[in-house]
Amino acid sequence: MAEVDPIITRDFSSIVPAISNAQDIKNQELIISPESSLDVKLTVRGRRSILKDIEKEDLYLAGYVKNPHAGKNVVEITAQVPSGVTATIIPDKLVVEMEELSVQKKNIEIIIDKSAEAGVVVSDMQIDPEYTFIEGPKSLVSKVVRVVCKVDIKDKKSNFSSKYSLVPVDSQGKEVEHVQLSNKTAYVSLGIKAEKKVPVEIVTRGEAPDSYKIKSLKAQPEFVIISGDSGDIDKIQKISTKPISISDAYLDKNIEVELMLPENVSSDVQKIKVEIDVSKVIVENLYISKERISFLNNIQNLDISKNNIPEKVKVKVLYLEEYKKNFKQEDIKLSIDLQDYNPKLAKAEIKASAPEGVEILEIEPKNAILGSELTFRNPDIAFFSFSIYHVSISKNQQSNSHGF
Repeated sequence: MAEVDPIITRDFSSIVPAISNAQDIKNQELIISPESSLDVKLTVRGRRSILKDIEKEDLYLAGYVKNPHAGKNVVEITAQVPSGVTATIIPDKLVVEMEELSVQKKNIEIIIDKSAEAGVVVSDMQIDPEYTFIEGPKSLVSKVVRVVCKVDIKDKKSNFSSKYSLVPVDSQGKEVEHVQLSNKTAYVSLGIKAEKKVPVEIVTRGEAPDSYKIKSLKAQPEFVIISGDSGDIDKIQKISTKPISISDAYLDKNIEVELMLPENVSSDVQKIKVEIDVSKVIVENLYISKERISFLNNIQNLDISKNNIPEKVKVKVLYLEEYKKNFKQEDIKLSIDLQDYNPKLAKAEIKASAPEGVEILEIEPKNAILGSELTFRNPDIAFFSFSIYHVSISKNQQSNSHGF
């Protein structure tokens, strides 16, 4: 029988004893520092028939702190084992560090993670509970700056509620371990709206004063982010300003104007700045010598000396005042294109080109009439001019007449 059910030993390591007078320690506002190790090794001895079914969870170790105080304390370890089993605790006494217990109240902060979801904005947030208590060693509790609840809104298109874990974090956003929260989770309800970036359209009222031109209207910012129900936001391609009067715009100026936000649509920007750039308009008549006219594409080899072009061609131009110092009459180029010249019409359009910023309003004369004596210069070809006369003859002479 001794051989069939021999006495054996089994070792169990890393067993943490339960502190039997933990409530007394807490009542003295003390707590064992998490840096103190409470792991012990337990060796049990008994019949194999008894030990074979024993698991680590079946073993109970109790620790007792006599006269707890801040600083180093001795924990005496005892074991409870099944009948017929003996136990050896290694070590049977532990030295632990005791420090002041701290409890703090912290509001719970919701952190929205929307990096994976474009075009979505949170319009309303509610959390239950709104705060929790942090308990633990004073050295660790003091590191907790806030308690956060991280909510991922990926794939969320409408309002929703869900339960999330709470995490105590330090000033760097890292989790502070070895502290206890009175609430480990919280229920979060979020209102979800669509979000969109759209351009700002500047709306004007009236006309610029005579002899003045609005060079540009620039919005600052040029784009705003709007939010609302997805159905409403999808229809909006731009946001307009309230009308700006430009009838008194004689000088450059910056003004502030409100945005015309549709109903049920919101934006973090309510007003924008508009930069109005104004310039005086100059209209001038230039008289350009006919000698400066270029005849282009004279593929018919026409004699261009026969024309009705006056000695000076009047060109009416418009430009802004700031261009005057850089603009010269020589910058205007006159030309006549003979590519599609039609001799029957005997006239060709006079065209003018101007540098950027200068507008051609009128050319006088508009067309050049080329004279009827215009001839080809090619000596191998000649034109003859002749007239046909109708000759009346008597009937008896018709058979012998060929008048022309």
